[in-house]
Amino acid sequence: MLEAPEEKPREEMHIHVGCGWSANNNEGKAVEEAVSSVKTELGGKSPDFAVLFSTASYDSDKVLSDVRRLLPDV
Repeated sequence: MLEAPEEKPREEMHIHVGCGWSANNNEGKAVEEAVSSVKTELGGKSPDFAVLFSTASYDSDKVLSDVRRLLPDV
């Protein structure tokens, strides 16, 4: 009869989430405001990954460029 493998203790994994948004009409300022909010919620740390949503009224290339500039490790 097969025996179940011995269970190993699990390492704790923590996920910290930060949320940022802006209603600024200027893409650059909107990105700066949103990124600043995220970093504040994460205690000044930069996130490891980001999910980005943007309205059609913003220049998506500019938004992405600014996010990459402000969060180069994401």
